[in-house]
Amino acid sequence: MASVATSANLPVARDIPTTFATSFAQWWCSNADQSRMAEERLFRRLPFFRSSGDTTPVTGGVIARLRTLDLSGKGRYLNMLTISPVDSDSKEITQFSNVPPVVFLPGYGAGIGFFYRNFEAMGQWAAKRKTDVYALDWLGMGRSARVPFKINAKREDTKARVEEAESFFLDALEEWRVKMGIEKMSLVGHSLGAYLSTAYALKHPERVNQLILLSPAGVPRDPNTTEQPAGEIDLTPGNNGAASGGAVPATEDRVKEVRAEQRRAQREASTGWKVFSYLWEEGWSPFQVVRSAAFYGPWLVGKYSNRRFDLTEEEKRDVHDYIWHITRARGSGEYCIGHLLAPGAHARMPLVDRINALRMPITFAYGDRDWMDPAGGKASIERLKAAGNGISKMFMVPDSGHHVYMDNVSAVNRLIVQELDRRLLSFHNITINMSATVETVTKEAAQEVNQLADQDVDTVDTNARYFAYGARLRTALRASTRYIAYTSDIGEAFRPVVPPAVVTAAYGVSWAYLAGDVGYETYKAKRQGPSAVEAANFSEPTRLSILATQRAVFQSVASMGLPAITIHTVVKQATKAFVNVKNVRLLKLAWGPTFTGLAIVPFLPYMYDHPVEHATERIFDWVREQMIKENERKANKEL
Repeated sequence: MASVATSANLPVARDIPTTFATSFAQWWCSNADQSRMAEERLFRRLPFFRSSGDTTPVTGGVIARLRTLDLSGKGRYLNMLTISPVDSDSKEITQFSNVPPVVFLPGYGAGIGFFYRNFEAMGQWAAKRKTDVYALDWLGMGRSARVPFKINAKREDTKARVEEAESFFLDALEEWRVKMGIEKMSLVGHSLGAYLSTAYALKHPERVNQLILLSPAGVPRDPNTTEQPAGEIDLTPGNNGAASGGAVPATEDRVKEVRAEQRRAQREASTGWKVFSYLWEEGWSPFQVVRSAAFYGPWLVGKYSNRRFDLTEEEKRDVHDYIWHITRARGSGEYCIGHLLAPGAHARMPLVDRINALRMPITFAYGDRDWMDPAGGKASIERLKAAGNGISKMFMVPDSGHHVYMDNVSAVNRLIVQELDRRLLSFHNITINMSATVETVTKEAAQEVNQLADQDVDTVDTNARYFAYGARLRTALRASTRYIAYTSDIGEAFRPVVPPAVVTAAYGVSWAYLAGDVGYETYKAKRQGPSAVEAANFSEPTRLSILATQRAVFQSVASMGLPAITIHTVVKQATKAFVNVKNVRLLKLAWGPTFTGLAIVPFLPYMYDHPVEHATERIFDWVREQMIKENERKANKEL
């Protein structure tokens, strides 16, 4: 059962220590109650935040409170902020919409207080969507329970180490979800919190609506999987080189000399790295330095918090006080770092190698001055698209570093709301014409493909000209395969002169082509992914079913029905006409009607493709619009 933090008149936070005396004073006065006040001080900036026992009415349709939720096991609990919709009497609403709640999850060694500048915008979103927003401290971090962190897997068993370390956090999150009665949720994670959010989605994909990953850790592979390379070896003329500084014969003595020099350079260059790697592998935590510094701890934290964040002096004091108190708490979840990440902060099991199993929308966001490598996000998007998840995106946030959500608050808040609303049924917010947009995008995409294939190729002086020839051959082949659909019409033309089984076989070829065409177009649509309109309003099976049905109707009418009627009628009328022709040689074996029918076949695409395609598009666009309006009606009723 959740317990609520007690209310108190909060004193002003201490100044950031700059001397031994002020650092000692803050260290001496630090305790659990001071930690609680440091956290609450940040959230009291929210106009709708209320402490326990505070019955002051709220405006804006939501109320925020700090709570803890007990988990199974001795002393295990999670600290959280809840933002919940309220009625006009400031009472929490129990009947929500079908919009999944959102859960914010902080990064390594951080806590929910780091997100305090994001929650006013999220409160407005929660009031509008009539759903909850949560911020949750991971077990063993922030102000959640600092229970012992222990890994039983052997060091050399990387997979077991990673899974056991991840389970420490993920099992607690899953138990919290069950106890809160949440069926499905959207996760917004930062840094290591983004890594663990993704790991949770991989473990419980049915419980995650979407992922928003802010400067995620552990995404790319380690580019340096071997030892750190030695420095360059000097091969100047004075160092056994040729007079010109060029290559010299690789004698055995010279090889030994070079190898000895490489080993020496490697030893000198990697001593510090080896020490760092050793401490990392032994479970060392950077927060141990602060705790071990005792009364110098607040001063060390102040060096970071005073220069890292561009905040008002009051905010800097409050943020510093909060960081100091969650850092001084007993070490727990922080010891995961050596198990999840290798020295150098690359994941032992990179997300880029695992993320393609996910099917929900995933949004990556990096700061333009981020120390996290955005190439990992880009590679992940490509792997997701290749696996059929075309609804994931990546953004770069300007004027921000690793803490993107705090460095550029307004941009990140807009991004989060935009991406959350991307999953909602909100047809009235879509001001574009669907059919016009689909047609425009299709034309632009086709034009871009043709430009990529045909342009910027020297077709005269280099062998690259064959790429241009290949592009044109591709176009010709693509156009010619369209006529396979008219095999049945060729069969109809030959009906007067061949056995009925041949005509039946010709129809079989046409139907096989049509089935293949529908399947291939559906496959391409799945690989390409939905548009923003489609992603917001249709499930993937529904979207693909509509597209397949539309393609099947078009092919059945344009390639089978109307051409069959046309050729059959032409051949029948030609047979009657040729009865009166006196040229016996022309009538031999009744080839006259057949030639007439064959002469019509090349014109069939020009006769029927465009009008039938236009008609089917208009019909199915109308069907989609009606489905969206019905979804909107249901959504408005719930909202």
